[in-house]
Amino acid sequence: MIRVYSPRASQLLDLACIEAGISEQRLIQQASTSASAILREILQDVERQCNMKPRLVFFCGPGNNGADGLTMASMLTSEYEVVVVQPSQDGRRSPGNMQACASLAPQVRKISLHEFAELNLQKHDVIIDALLGCGATLPLRDAIREHTRVVKESRADVVAIDIPTGLDALTGEVDPDGVVCSHSISMAGPKPGMLRGLGRAYCGRVHVADIGAPETLTERMSDGCILDEVDLSMMLPTRTASSSKFDYGHVTVIGGSLGMRGAPSMTAHAAIALGAGMVELLTPSVHPLTPREIMTWTLPHHDDGTISHDSLTIISERLRRATVVALGPGLGSNPRTIAMLSEVIGRLPSHVTLVLDADGLRC
Repeated sequence: MIRVYSPRASQLLDLACIEAGISEQRLIQQASTSASAILREILQDVERQCNMKPRLVFFCGPGNNGADGLTMASMLTSEYEVVVVQPSQDGRRSPGNMQACASLAPQVRKISLHEFAELNLQKHDVIIDALLGCGATLPLRDAIREHTRVVKESRADVVAIDIPTGLDALTGEVDPDGVVCSHSISMAGPKPGMLRGLGRAYCGRVHVADIGAPETLTERMSDGCILDEVDLSMMLPTRTASSSKFDYGHVTVIGGSLGMRGAPSMTAHAAIALGAGMVELLTPSVHPLTPREIMTWTLPHHDDGTISHDSLTIISERLRRATVVALGPGLGSNPRTIAMLSEVIGRLPSHVTLVLDADGLRC
């Protein structure tokens, strides 16, 4: 299970760690160490592709996201040529950022934005986007926007620290000058915005860096999760040699119309693929590619091709053995069909699991 943290949850996790005795500086150090290990693996892939060591350019903002970038720059400078680009000194910096800047390794070259053009980046170079963390809001400020435009105009691969600059960490909305990345190294866990809207396209491949928080805090502070293959495999029942199809559920799929017969067929196919013992499909027209393992029942239909309201008796009869009912795919919006199936839903016993999809939500 991969835990997800909204911007608020990320903030609360940091505060809880500090209250537990983990200093802000130690959190930055631990997060940067973990993120640097991930970045090394990414850089090794880049090096294999271009057959030369990439030059690294860190764009670091004034907050703790920038502090992570500065700390990572110091950690990697013995292995790579490292340059740090920072916004103007006008804005306020976080205490962690000031500490990281003061501790920056002397080998790291610090330049201002107007000097960036002199770097003459080639394709094998990598930009690390550590401008803004997940707490930033849109639209981008002009000072940050100036940096993101330079990044977007380069040919370099871009790796985001925590989240790409210009992506809303909660909603997945993006600023017109948001940074598109090939990789994102998210601190503690992915953010909802990385999974919504354009988030996936802007984040590239998402990696998770351990910030060193105790597991009791990471579990308590996360406000969502992503199920992985291990979770899904644990949800499926173990099949014994003495079992039969009657031990693994009876799924009844209700949906479709003359013009939309593929959706209910795919739903029934999915139930078979996931291991349901028996699957029935009730629809006005059966798609010819419906798997032969599925038992099909053709229902009467209205003139518009939707399930007839006269199907109530047939449907009620077929539902007697159902343990799961999937209702709605390809159903259409005929009010008489919706009214009839609303009655079907009202009659379902409490032990039957109901899954509503598409036009089934109208019921």
